[in-house]
Amino acid sequence: MTRRTVWLVCLPLVCLRCGDSSDGPQTGPVSFEWPPAATVYFDDKGVFNADCDTDEDCAMALGYHHAFDRFVQLDIRRRFATGRLSDVVNKEVLESLDLLEPLIETTAASRALYSTRDGVPTEESLLAQVSPKALSMLEAYSVGVNQWIADVRAGRNGAVFPREFESPVLAYTADDIPEWTPADSLATVLLLVEDLTNDESSAVREGAARARMNNDLWFSDMYSRRRLNDSTILEPGAFPAESVTAASQLKQTETAARAPLNAGPALLRLQSRLEQTASIRGMLFGRGSTRDERGSNNWAISPRLTVDGNALFSNDPHLDMAQPSVFYVVHLDAKTNGEGEIHIAGYTFPGLPWVLIGQNEHIAWGATTASLDQSDVYVEELVMDGDTPTGVMFNGEPVDFVRRTFTVAFNDGTSVERELLFAPQHGPVRELDIENGVAITLRWSGSELTTDAEFPIGMALATSVEEARDLGVTNSTSLGQNWVIADTAGNIGWFPYNRVPKRDWATNIDGPAPPWLPLDGRGQFEWTEFFELSELPQAFNPVKGYIATANNDMTGYLIDGDPTNDATPVLQSWAVAGYRHAQIVRLLEAEGDRHTFDTTLDIVSNVDSLIGEDMVPGILEIANDDMTTLSEEAQKVANALASWDFRCPTGLDGTNAELSPLTTVEADLLSASGCAAFHAVIIELNRAMVGDENDPTGELDPPFSPPAGRGPNFATFYCVVDPTQLAAGPVYWDDITTQQTENRFDIIAAALDTAGNRLIDDIGEQDETRWAWGRLHGLVLASDLSGLSAVFGAFNNPPTGEPLFANDGGLFTVDVANPDTDFVQRAGSAFRHTCELFSSGPSCAYQLAGGQSSDINSPNYDDLLVDYYLQNEPLPLPFDIAEAAANAGRTIDYRGMGSP
Repeated sequence: MTRRTVWLVCLPLVCLRCGDSSDGPQTGPVSFEWPPAATVYFDDKGVFNADCDTDEDCAMALGYHHAFDRFVQLDIRRRFATGRLSDVVNKEVLESLDLLEPLIETTAASRALYSTRDGVPTEESLLAQVSPKALSMLEAYSVGVNQWIADVRAGRNGAVFPREFESPVLAYTADDIPEWTPADSLATVLLLVEDLTNDESSAVREGAARARMNNDLWFSDMYSRRRLNDSTILEPGAFPAESVTAASQLKQTETAARAPLNAGPALLRLQSRLEQTASIRGMLFGRGSTRDERGSNNWAISPRLTVDGNALFSNDPHLDMAQPSVFYVVHLDAKTNGEGEIHIAGYTFPGLPWVLIGQNEHIAWGATTASLDQSDVYVEELVMDGDTPTGVMFNGEPVDFVRRTFTVAFNDGTSVERELLFAPQHGPVRELDIENGVAITLRWSGSELTTDAEFPIGMALATSVEEARDLGVTNSTSLGQNWVIADTAGNIGWFPYNRVPKRDWATNIDGPAPPWLPLDGRGQFEWTEFFELSELPQAFNPVKGYIATANNDMTGYLIDGDPTNDATPVLQSWAVAGYRHAQIVRLLEAEGDRHTFDTTLDIVSNVDSLIGEDMVPGILEIANDDMTTLSEEAQKVANALASWDFRCPTGLDGTNAELSPLTTVEADLLSASGCAAFHAVIIELNRAMVGDENDPTGELDPPFSPPAGRGPNFATFYCVVDPTQLAAGPVYWDDITTQQTENRFDIIAAALDTAGNRLIDDIGEQDETRWAWGRLHGLVLASDLSGLSAVFGAFNNPPTGEPLFANDGGLFTVDVANPDTDFVQRAGSAFRHTCELFSSGPSCAYQLAGGQSSDINSPNYDDLLVDYYLQNEPLPLPFDIAEAAANAGRTIDYRGMGSP
């Protein structure tokens, strides 16, 4: 039996479940002990349904089964964020691979990053601020996880030490597992929050590129703020609304001229360190997605546009394709047969006791990354005491570093210490350059989390869009999300509520402080206040009858490429290309007022390529010009593009990229061939057109590093589509590394030739009408630790070296499937969540990329992938506990049991 007692202090307006607080704060012990008063029903897909006496009983049972099915996810994420990875790695193996020092550096830097501006671990700071209700659920969840750990050690109830931890690379046993704590739960999500809100890497990369290029026109084109597609969430000019206060109107500020700081060498070194960290993260969590994949789609449709008069809703978050999935599907009911307040279903993040996206009895909600600017990189002027840096200059005065000693411990009993430095006005010191007298620091909203743990509780209790906004979304200070919500009364709303600083000094894109580049940290360019939530873009029951977001430009402020010249300070300094949003809007408007649940499913599975529609005419115009000489292989590519209808099916009858036969539907095969040709050409055009200007001195490793993620660079795109949009003009057709001067005819001919030869070689088919996209384009679900060794690669799905899962879609399609330069899809929809909101309650369906269990021997390892997710076939999301009991394939009644 496990017992944990936590003292709760209930304060008015904070505690969500403390009873009458009229007599002031109440205190009292709440004791949690195993087992929970709960019965858990698992359906044949392994979906967790809990019938509980209290909300905490549900949290306790969920903690146990999160650990049972997903402990590697829990453990690796808490270790990475808290700097405890070194505890479980084999030090000798790391030394033999020359990875020991990189791991030490990454571990220390991560601990500094996931801390407050003065060096307090973020999870501890956040835990100190949670409400009693949030704390009680975290404590109960911890009891459940720790019961699983106890079962593993005792060898009972089917709880086993994960196979992933049994490797020569690791030195880890069940006896070494640390007890789970509420702080661990909060630490698990920090990595995801950073991925979605911290633009440090891009700011450093772009700052280094600007110095490297030494050509403002090239830089202006290649790193343009303008999006490839101008689709916006609000109509351009609609924001700010009249209700926006005068305080948010743009203020011109005078800045005194100061001698520039020499940040170039420090930025280059920091860029190298960040790439090293990304590489280690890739080893731990699979190959990471680029900024192009930090996204999602969601939309809500008003009842007046639907056939049956009910609101409709859809959400598909785009994250790394993981084995097991990033999310775990649950149904928690402490109300029907219990005394709790929560009845909810949806998608949990292993490590947390709450549903993050889903439904309750009245609302459905989802999230997309908002692309709000929530971080700034600063270049600081060092203050020295002899050879020792003691602090930085700020507003003309020295500010001492806050110094924290951090111990990196190893499994052999040895340890090393690293001193972490913080400039308290900004945050962690990311790089020191004593020779040039500078430091690089980071200010990031993720260092200042406050009420974010209250968000999921508020959403669980909300009965309307307005309540969801006021109880839930207003607590989301730093998660960086567009929250879209629909309710059973037919209301819809969009609220990108986050703590966003007002950068009133960012008034000139060519001035000293565009916030997407490193800033002078001596006091001129500070976060003085944040936007009020009422001042942010948002919508409630919009006149047009729908709301759609896809990580795109919210307001139209990026259309001219200058987010500094608008009516309010910079909100977004970057957003994704805009094509997914444009296609969603096109499909929403095409359906008019005839929307149904099925049309919503059609939209989320759409694989039309709008970027193909934009670029192919320009490519073919050059290819067909009399000045262009095409090889036989290049002509095949041109033929495939000319026949393309801009759809991206696989062209296969099945999901095995190597073994599935070609489809017998000729139109689909022709579409697949055109899609394959387009993606191959884009890779070659990017390589030829911006690789040289991006690296004029040939110093980058790898040598080709286009500033475009997985899509065409801005310069590549507009050279093909409309060269008049480029500041430098179409100069990118010339390869500056050669003696001769190339033109568009040369580059297109060469790109089509190289693409044609690659397609023929990789697909093994000379006939360009048989280039099945699915032969090249497939997804792999990468397991945690998969990059450490071939042993861990066997835990990928499919295992390394096995045929990929052929998948439809492509670059910027709604059913997102952005391929890497090897055509592999490594990021995409983690799940698809679609709902119709009847007056009696929401009815939702789900598709999960993988399965509920990480155990390869479990029937729920990947049973949701091939027959459902890859086929865009939804399953009902359980929300009736009596039905869950009747349909259970397995039942565990914890009431009165010592353990499951």
